This record gives sequence, C-alpha cells and structure tokens, in this order.
Amino acid sequence: MAFGPLRALALDLNLGAHGVPVTVQPPYPTDGAEVVTRGIWVTQVSDLVPGATEFQRHDPRRVLVLRLGDVAKVPRGTTIIAPAIMGGPNRGWRVDGVAEQQQDHVRLVVVPDATLDEVLGVEP
Repeated sequence: MAFGPLRALALDLNLGAHGVPVTVQPPYPTDGAEVVTRGIWVTQVSDLVPGATEFQRHDPRRVLVLRLGDVAKVPRGTTIIAPAIMGGPNRGWRVDGVAEQQQDHVRLVVVPDATLDEVLGVEP
C-alpha cells in the first residue's frame, strides 16, 4: 500500500487547521520573487545539553514547516514574514538552516529578524 497520498492529505489537513499565512522572500532576485503559502510552527527545540560545550544557544530554536511543492529551495538567509501565533501580528524571521527535509515538506530553523520587525512596525 502506498502512503504518499495519505501523507499529502495529512499535510494538507494540518496546514489548513494549524497553519499560519507565510510570505517567503529569497535572499537573491529570482523570477517569482516571493511565495505566499501556509506554514506550521512545530515544537521549539532547545540546544541546552548538560555537560556539553560552553557555547550553547540559550534561546530555543523556532522550527517552521513548509510544503516543498510551494517552495522548492529555501536557502539560509531567506526572509520569512509570518505571525508567531495564529491570528497574531506578522513578524520577521530569517532562515538559519534546515532541520529536516522530507519528500513533501521541509522543516526550517528560523531566528527573529529585528530589522524586518522594525519595517513591519512590530515591537520586540
């Protein structure tokens, strides 16, 4: 039994129920400069590990899931405009890396972008 159609249906349902509007702006000029889609915020990940190195990130990492059919590539430095919570004000985010990529979606590690927040008129 092929699970591809079932996975696609589950992703569509989750994006519809839990997704927030997302605008993806690549860091360099492209033909379709920005992409408007929906994304899902997943549980924040913390890097704090007891007994590890001294240089650890204290803030939890934010992870945003986007459908690969909407955005083929999302390189580091890509700007994303999305609310931090459903129904909240738009905030500025910058892609810091890819946490995981599956056949139908990508999990992006994003960090707040204070410069873009100023442009959007959002207070920190």
